[in-house]
Amino acid sequence: MDISIIILSYNTKKLTRACINSVLKFSKNIQFEIIVVDNASTDGSLEALKKRKDIILIESEKNLGFAGGNNLGIKIVKGKYILLLNSDTIFHENSCKRMIDIISNNLNIGIASCKLLNEDGSIQKNGGYFPDLWHVFMWSTFIDEIPFVQNLFGSYHPHIGSYYNLGHKQDWVTGAFFLIRREVVDSIKSFDENFFLYVEELEFCYRAKQKGWGVLYTPETSITHLGSASGSSELSILQEYKNLRLFYRIHFGQVSGLLLFLILKINILLRLILKGIIMRRKGAFKVYAKALV
Repeated sequence: MDISIIILSYNTKKLTRACINSVLKFSKNIQFEIIVVDNASTDGSLEALKKRKDIILIESEKNLGFAGGNNLGIKIVKGKYILLLNSDTIFHENSCKRMIDIISNNLNIGIASCKLLNEDGSIQKNGGYFPDLWHVFMWSTFIDEIPFVQNLFGSYHPHIGSYYNLGHKQDWVTGAFFLIRREVVDSIKSFDENFFLYVEELEFCYRAKQKGWGVLYTPETSITHLGSASGSSELSILQEYKNLRLFYRIHFGQVSGLLLFLILKINILLRLILKGIIMRRKGAFKVYAKALV
């Protein structure tokens, strides 16, 4: 088996169906299996998935989040490569075959992702540098908004532009299209289920790089990622702050954790002022006010 494709489904009935169909349509000249993990959906997804004969279905009795849900799928994979694929993604070309060809010619690469496109064809952000204190500080204070600063030092969340038009190694990639060499899972095990949602793929890449594996971003193939289909922007913001602190508690000492906490408070306060007060975005004010508490 060349590749095991794991699709995590949570209340995305129509999107999951479209995702599966696009994978089946465009995945050629490779042996693959599609494993769908339903994370206790309540929108009829499970009933629809049970009717399909072209997938392997895993039913979770509760919502285990990104990490826990994908871990269920990883337990039964047969492929040499494992692709974690969001249910709100659509293939337009034979992206699995192209990515396997690329990673198989780079033996030190353990994790890879492709170009992610919005529905209108514009490019999405896809990972970046690890959130060490320096990069978190630059992100929090908007210093990395200055073009030459990002070019010199990199960014936790790089800006859309030439960065994503070129293939390169980077610290982490997002989980919408997350290709893993099987040996990586064998060496560092699965995702840390303490991370329910967000930052878990970053933490996985961190452990992989500690074991000597490289992480690759390539624009040589692309998929559409609709984004936020099974989670709100408020949830993503609050969970990112929460799980960045968890990431530091696991991998760094108390001093670094305290410094991160203070920097994140600056981050939240500046965004509250800029987006919530100056730009008068009521939703942003509500979210960052909640995060500040």
